[in-house]
Amino acid sequence: MPAWPGGAGHDTRLGLGWSRDGWTLRRNNEAVPILSDFVRNLPVVTLDPGSHELISGPSELRRRFLDWLLFHVEPDFLSVWRRYARALRQRNAALRSPFGVSDRELSVWEKELVEAGTRVHDHRERLVSELRTEFLPLLASIAPGLPVEGIRLRSGWSSDTGLADALREGRSSDRERGFTQRGPHRGDWRLQLGNGLDHDQLSRGQGKLAALTSLLAQAALLRKHRGDWPVLSCDDLAAELDDEHQARLLEWLSRTGAQVLITGTSTLTLPTTAPPARMFHVEQGRIAQLL
Repeated sequence: MPAWPGGAGHDTRLGLGWSRDGWTLRRNNEAVPILSDFVRNLPVVTLDPGSHELISGPSELRRRFLDWLLFHVEPDFLSVWRRYARALRQRNAALRSPFGVSDRELSVWEKELVEAGTRVHDHRERLVSELRTEFLPLLASIAPGLPVEGIRLRSGWSSDTGLADALREGRSSDRERGFTQRGPHRGDWRLQLGNGLDHDQLSRGQGKLAALTSLLAQAALLRKHRGDWPVLSCDDLAAELDDEHQARLLEWLSRTGAQVLITGTSTLTLPTTAPPARMFHVEQGRIAQLL
């Protein structure tokens, strides 16, 4: 298990404690009362055998990918998303009411949905535009030949209308189903291939490479905004990548200056240009440093 120390330029000490009273969070020996304030200090991007789900899995994973990054780089995103989620819960509860709900009552929650939802979408749209500029050069470096030309954001409602009109037009269907079918909670992003195709046409191996590249682009964009790399955690690369793509990925990781944790059951050949690494062996819950 190699670990590159990284070089953030400053130290922040974080602590977690558990008792019958619940979790205790501390930063530099001071209590942190809010979990979101605590986790902002330690962003981690993970590459693991399930990473391909980012491309082949449900849209929820891709929304989470964007929103995780927005949480770390846009100070007001969390509050805007919470506003949207609260209004969405209220509208859905009204739609499921056994007593029925009038259009006028729905419009109360729709006003809040439109205001907060439009801001959520605008944040995502700007982020996807930035993500493209990180993703395509990375793709050329790590997975040259992969036929991806860009990234396209799907808003979660028809591009022919605004969110307010989409909600109004969907009231009847929403009442039948008991939930809101349009809005940024149904948004998505897709990798664009040639000839108007999207990432569903990638092979499983290509999907893995596209997912890993997307996660590296996420890490690079976070560093661009915050100045520091997140921790990069890589699990079982040998099982996921052939020797050529392993070498390309490890070479890129070695140049970042980030703290990189690599776990696996087989030995990896690190680049000669890699910074000094520490090697650990884990057996039956015990950790021993080898190098």
